[in-house]
Amino acid sequence: MADPLLTSLCGICHISAPKYKCPRCNISTCSLACIKKHKAWSECTGERDATVYVKPSKLRTPAGIDHDYNFLHGIELSVERVEKLLVGERALVQEEELRPQTVQEVKWKPGRDGRKRKVLVTRVLREAKGRVFERFLAQRLKKLNISIVCAPVGMARQKENHTTLNRRTGRINWQVEWMSFETKDKDKDKVNGDDMDEDDVDERPTKVRILSKVMEDVPLYQAYRAVLEEQKRLKSQGPKKWTRGGQYEPPQDPSSSTWSGPPYTLQDPFTGTWAACCGAHTAMWPSERDEAEKRRFQFFLAKPRTRSDLPLAVTKLQPDDCFRDILANSQVLEFPTVYLLNENESLPPGFVLEPKDTIPSQGPNKRKNPPFKKNTGKPAKKRRHGGKDVEEGEVKSDEEGAHSDEEDSKGVGLEVGDVIAEQSVGEDDDDDDSTSSSGSDSEED
Repeated sequence: MADPLLTSLCGICHISAPKYKCPRCNISTCSLACIKKHKAWSECTGERDATVYVKPSKLRTPAGIDHDYNFLHGIELSVERVEKLLVGERALVQEEELRPQTVQEVKWKPGRDGRKRKVLVTRVLREAKGRVFERFLAQRLKKLNISIVCAPVGMARQKENHTTLNRRTGRINWQVEWMSFETKDKDKDKVNGDDMDEDDVDERPTKVRILSKVMEDVPLYQAYRAVLEEQKRLKSQGPKKWTRGGQYEPPQDPSSSTWSGPPYTLQDPFTGTWAACCGAHTAMWPSERDEAEKRRFQFFLAKPRTRSDLPLAVTKLQPDDCFRDILANSQVLEFPTVYLLNENESLPPGFVLEPKDTIPSQGPNKRKNPPFKKNTGKPAKKRRHGGKDVEEGEVKSDEEGAHSDEEDSKGVGLEVGDVIAEQSVGEDDDDDDSTSSSGSDSEED
């Protein structure tokens, strides 16, 4: 019996008869093991190449139709998978945001001579949606002339932004990013086993990031003091303990195993105000403590959207400044970032001092009192077209309603159904009017 031809056997093992064919390179294989070897040896993906040339004679065959169908079906599956990932799993966009914003339709438009011609009209299918803030928060930001630069949905800074508005007091409760610097000594690193060269500096500053909520009228030194106290409590004391009557229970002194006494009030001799004190004695009066806290740290506001290849631009702030005055007439990238230094420290490399960037204040609207409907307290709707009614499938001509369109378009955003572009399809023939039911009916009327 003659041996089988080598071309009739598996292209990898050359032993068994082939059962499969690679969709990309058409090599014949007999098993899954040979398929894996083929992909590893030839670096073949095993996927059909949709860009390969196909003869026109093969396109009109069942195999050619199947090739086109598989290509289109693969595109649909890829789109569905991406849409499921963006909308369902990661929630980066909404489902309607993946749909087109405009739609094109062929309409009949009467010309100056009375004849109708075909135009390609582009209409707004849906409004472009972006980040929308709560109504009262947006009003407060507009009053202070603060422009929020929104990060793309799904990014870490966008998720961390929890800026809200206190509806009772009308104040903004800002999400603030505090950036401080800590130094590491060479001796401590050697004890921990880190090797350092003699040329290395003794202190290496590292950034420490803390997020907190701060009211817009709270001074910086008071806000950061509350942040430090909260961090200290979380590290050492643990959660606060409250009695059944709602009273705060002070911590126990570890040195004497005694409980500190209840708080009491004393009058500050410098300001004459009464302050709550806790303990056997008061080391510093509240006014003296405030002055010491003001001199303890230096505050710098980071400018948004600084190029990565340039030093970070910061603006020096006063300790008693509040975010209501700091952020007024300026831009903020989601929420403000404040860098802190000790009293006698200077800015580390990579920082540069620059003045605050301001944006021009928005003037009042030109039309403060819009027209109202009769016997109702609701504003009247703006008329974008002339007084005449149009048939279904028609649009206004250039002459009708041109003046009203020009007036109403000032300061009005795009809405669903608005026409944003018109393009003439071609010159109309006599046959066009006869074939169009809407055109013939309108002329007879």
